[in-house]
Amino acid sequence: MVDRIPIIAAGGIVSGKQLASALCVCDGVSIGTRYWASTESLGNAKLQQELIKNNSCDDIVRTTVFDTIQNELSANKWPYPYSSVGALRNETTSKWDGRPEDLQLAINNTKLLDEYKLSQKASDTTVLPTLSGEGIGEINSIEGAYDITLRIEKEAEDTIKRIQQIIS
Repeated sequence: MVDRIPIIAAGGIVSGKQLASALCVCDGVSIGTRYWASTESLGNAKLQQELIKNNSCDDIVRTTVFDTIQNELSANKWPYPYSSVGALRNETTSKWDGRPEDLQLAINNTKLLDEYKLSQKASDTTVLPTLSGEGIGEINSIEGAYDITLRIEKEAEDTIKRIQQIIS
């Protein structure tokens, strides 16, 4: 007999409606960006503020650009190929996404890494990655994780009750 493997949904879950939908087919969820936009998050506050601007899922790009740059700056290199990250589009993604060879040439032959380090010190959101997921369009405030959790739970309960009424 094979043990049952739990299925966890991830991506785009920022509200109770999405939680309820996911729980119809999964055993649990992983909530990322919504908790990144919480007062308890240890993330950079300037980058965090980017999460609550008027964004939509169209503003997200899956890219290896930031992985490539960060890997060059890291003492502990990740082996290639690395997975892409979801991030808000900015000048860095506009310039380098889809151009890995050109990015590597710039890293090797220009001051790109030095400029990137300066951007890190300045928390420059036009250069640095604001990591984000597809649910970004529904996030419009930085709140406490407890309040976020209670609201999502209540919305999910209300959604499930409405579904039960429709089915009954």
